[in-house]
Amino acid sequence: MRPVLMILSFYFLACGSPKSGDMPPVEKQTTDTLQSQVKYDSLKNGLFVNATGDIGLKTFEKFGDDTLRETYITRVYTGKEEEDGGPQHLRKAVDTATFQSLFDGYYKDKTNVYFLYSTSDGGALRVIANADPKTFQSLGKNELARDKAAFYKHGEKISKQEFQNYADDTLAKEPNGLQH
Repeated sequence: MRPVLMILSFYFLACGSPKSGDMPPVEKQTTDTLQSQVKYDSLKNGLFVNATGDIGLKTFEKFGDDTLRETYITRVYTGKEEEDGGPQHLRKAVDTATFQSLFDGYYKDKTNVYFLYSTSDGGALRVIANADPKTFQSLGKNELARDKAAFYKHGEKISKQEFQNYADDTLAKEPNGLQH
């Protein structure tokens, strides 16, 4: 047994590892990486479409060396992921005819208000639950927004007091329109 182990050890040491030129480098590609290589054409209202009909919202992926690469968000988190089986494709969830960019990462269509959470890989689009698209407006500063019933920061509902702490007096208005 011992001679066999010695022979095997010698064999593995003699063979060594392959030289770096012997094997081509393999680039790890994720679904997102492959998706970013698909050609998208402008649709309208900031949305893009590819040859397979996928709708995408253009963002940028940031790498460690501070380079940016165009990427497209093709899914939206609706808050119903358990019953829907995960995030929905934009082509199913977004009304492309009324979709529009507001300001500071906010978007809306005729039925929903969305917030784009920026991340190094481009981001994630999420429906803001119970936000009213008819009265929703981004205030264009510090990711603050409001609708007829609530205040928002960074896509999350906040209290009136929190809103007042964040906002300048020139921007802070109650939902009923009173100036502070």
